[in-house]
Amino acid sequence: MKSRSLRGAARRTGIRLALLTGATVAAVPVPAAEPGGLDEVVVTARKRAETLIDVPLAVSAIDASTLQQQGITNITDTYSRVPNLYFTASGGASPTSDYQYLTIRGVGFNGGLEPAVGVFLDGMYQPQIGFDTSFLDAERVEVLRGPQGTLFGRNTQGGAVNIVTRKPGEEFEGRVELEGGRFGTYRGLVSLMGPITETLSGGFSLQYGSTDGYAKNVTLDREYFSKQLVGRGTLVWTPNDRFTGTLIIDSSRRDMKEMGIGVPLNCECYDALADQLGPDDYKDSDGAQLNIDWKVSDDITLTSITGRRKVKSQFQWDWDAKVSDLTPVTLNPVTQTNAPPIVPIDLAPQPIVARGIFQLQSIEQEFTSQELRLAGTGSIDWLAGAYWFKQDMLQPRSVDLGLAGAGVIPPLYIRERFTEKRDGYAGFGQITFRPMEKLEVTVGSRYSKENVDTGGARVINISNVAIRAFLKTNTFSADNVSSTASVSWKFAPNVNAYVTWSQGWKAGGINRYPSRAGQDLPYEDEKSTNVDLGLKGAWLDGRLTTNISVFNVDIKQQQTLNVIQDPNGLTPISVIANAGKSRSRGVELEVTAAPTDTLRLGLSYGLTDTEFEDFIQFGVDRAGDPFWSVPKTNASATIDWSVPLGSGPMLDLGLAWQYVSSYNVPDGATTAPSPDLENRNAAYSRVNLRAGVSLDDGWEISAYVRNLFDTYDYTLIGRDAFAPLPFTSDTLYVVPLEPRNFGVIVRKKF
Repeated sequence: MKSRSLRGAARRTGIRLALLTGATVAAVPVPAAEPGGLDEVVVTARKRAETLIDVPLAVSAIDASTLQQQGITNITDTYSRVPNLYFTASGGASPTSDYQYLTIRGVGFNGGLEPAVGVFLDGMYQPQIGFDTSFLDAERVEVLRGPQGTLFGRNTQGGAVNIVTRKPGEEFEGRVELEGGRFGTYRGLVSLMGPITETLSGGFSLQYGSTDGYAKNVTLDREYFSKQLVGRGTLVWTPNDRFTGTLIIDSSRRDMKEMGIGVPLNCECYDALADQLGPDDYKDSDGAQLNIDWKVSDDITLTSITGRRKVKSQFQWDWDAKVSDLTPVTLNPVTQTNAPPIVPIDLAPQPIVARGIFQLQSIEQEFTSQELRLAGTGSIDWLAGAYWFKQDMLQPRSVDLGLAGAGVIPPLYIRERFTEKRDGYAGFGQITFRPMEKLEVTVGSRYSKENVDTGGARVINISNVAIRAFLKTNTFSADNVSSTASVSWKFAPNVNAYVTWSQGWKAGGINRYPSRAGQDLPYEDEKSTNVDLGLKGAWLDGRLTTNISVFNVDIKQQQTLNVIQDPNGLTPISVIANAGKSRSRGVELEVTAAPTDTLRLGLSYGLTDTEFEDFIQFGVDRAGDPFWSVPKTNASATIDWSVPLGSGPMLDLGLAWQYVSSYNVPDGATTAPSPDLENRNAAYSRVNLRAGVSLDDGWEISAYVRNLFDTYDYTLIGRDAFAPLPFTSDTLYVVPLEPRNFGVIVRKKF
């Protein structure tokens, strides 16, 4: 019989490597693994608990242990760790995190006004700028690749990320964690969970983190810092074994200074030259939701998810990313004597002093949703449900251009205040039946309808000579039926092959940034058809697991966001155009091996081959070009080794390697689009190390080194917004990734 230490090490490490097997640890009983083997795990990708091998979908996940050990704190830390999961920017509209979106298999690269990969927190959809919510007390993070509209709903054309938080139970437990690292990095966490009464349990978690940042604005002599306070409270009421009500309230406050366009690439440094003026950046998020599960009978369960989230942010950035002429220029307000009388004058009621070239951007989003599901199990598994949502957005924007462009673009200011209201509803259903013991067939469909109502106003003052102003009002409505079907065959209890066909849909809308009346035209819905062929298996008595999928995605009316020069407005504008036809195809592979009781090896690989097939982009034929911001390959590998230190303590060692291939990025300048002005983001490869000691009394001490070889890697390559006009340089700018970093974490569990 193996020792207790070896059994514990095997089980801890096996669960920790769920990332590479596509596995997750659900809040349901999980069969224990043989010593040294990999645990059979349970996922809820189809809104019911089932083993990973039984799910005819490409699913990856990260469990709580992996999140802690690898320092994964939010969704941005998962890039390249999951096959074909990455991010994209907004095509030049703004280089801030508010305009970054998740992509899966290249779907969602367009960075339009709504994402194509939805993020869900305990089953509730998160609005656009709230997707990077903290993984505080996450039990698992599931990544579902391919359209998930039937069960998960809106904006899941490329896939879905489902974050499931830990819930308090019948036993008291807690965790205290302290971290200190390079660049003035500090973090503290307290988490407590346990019973309050016989039927009520509760939990509370609070985390504060601060870092001076690894990059600095040398012009203003200040770091790109970040400070964040996150709290989450949970109450679970179980009056009987058939009813569970869960109330979750969370709040986040983040103060920071984002880099904007970034640093000059030719310096290979972390020193930005921008002469930004204005307040610090911030992002606040508050959410509350009530989840109810009621077993109407032994085989039928009613689920309700009611939620509301409010997110507010502000970012300020320098359009030309360098030192400009900051001589102040005073420009007159917009009054009823110099603008059409229908335009509100409160956008610029006082004289405005313009300096340099910069933008102040704010966004407020309020999102409310209600979902009802009725699900049954038995000889046939079925699910039926209804969904409703309402989303309100307010987006003010200020752009000032002083004397930096004098002689080419005169001093000017722009003031905007746009609103967008979206609402919609859906009905959906799915059935799974098994005509033979080894054969499973699933069919499902969803009807969705969305309405969009936009409004607002814009004024532009050009050297007190040309005053342009207009109101923006328009409406848009769309509906859709998206379906899915899958067939799977179990060759053996632990080997399953499947083929899945699914349709994706993302509603159209109204262009957000017109520069004059008549440019607020709608853009069309985006639709796709996805086919997956997959094989999942556990081999060698559970010491080897494999998960492979081959996919093809055909997309019609793909929404692409582009920055172009406005022939009448002088400043760049963002316009969404629909590509006629495009496609994405590729391979995803995940392998985990347990050659010994304490050694685990993992590998993940993603290949995405994309191409526009029919797309004329503002007069440029893009047929044959790949999608922007989509790496053709990404990969990761891990080695985890647990070594007993005597009869109790364990030494845990880990190595992680990540790779992202090169990819094209639109230039984002006023002369775009043009293939000659696309930039190439270089490939990068990074290695992380960690070592820790776990004691029987709950203490854990670990150290880490991230980016071991201190490579200079970057993303978001581009030029300033006005390049290559005469008063700008032809410099390429990038946002560098973190240089070598190291730190220590002390954790106590009780």
